[in-house]
Amino acid sequence: MPRINPIVPLSGALLALVLVGVSACAADRAEPPAIETRVGPDVRLEAGLALAGRYCASCHAVAAGRDSPRPMAPPFPVLAARLTGPALEESLTMVSDLGHGEMPPARLGQAELRDLAVYIDSLD
Repeated sequence: MPRINPIVPLSGALLALVLVGVSACAADRAEPPAIETRVGPDVRLEAGLALAGRYCASCHAVAAGRDSPRPMAPPFPVLAARLTGPALEESLTMVSDLGHGEMPPARLGQAELRDLAVYIDSLD
């Protein structure tokens, strides 16, 4: 009678047990949450409005049909009529870096400045 190595059936059973365990873990594991990578005009508008509220609304009217809290600060719709596109972004960059009159520098990044420009442009 041939002699059977007792380790061979044990290692096969152990391998089967490991494979069953791994497949069960994979089946029970929930999908990781999807990372939201929205980009586009709507997201830029929302971000620009949030920035305007945070940095500008104490002096400027940041929405149409409102008066600025500080009479010398033009409402954003007036700014939108005066400056558009690259000229608006350039002006915002300068004001962000240096301030203007009584307005202190805001030190916004380029992406934030673009978002703010998109929002202001939308008011024209």
